[in-house]
Amino acid sequence: MPHPDYLLEIVAMNSDGTAQKRLTTNEVIDRGPAWSPDEKRIAFERDGGGVFRDIFRMKADGANSFNLTDSGTVEANPNWQPR
Repeated sequence: MPHPDYLLEIVAMNSDGTAQKRLTTNEVIDRGPAWSPDEKRIAFERDGGGVFRDIFRMKADGANSFNLTDSGTVEANPNWQPR
């Protein structure tokens, strides 16, 4: 497992870098966030260190993280599509 200093997490902030808020905190790598068109949710990639690589969704405040794919294969680069 990577050293904790190298783990990636999802962080929200203002466009100037102020008001940073860490949205994920765990022992795996979270990366590639994609905001939903209504900016209420974030899709992102979670890499469990070779065990899995799935697409998760959470509320914009980091609450209610949920695995969307959980297929046993590698999923990456989440993207939202308009309805």
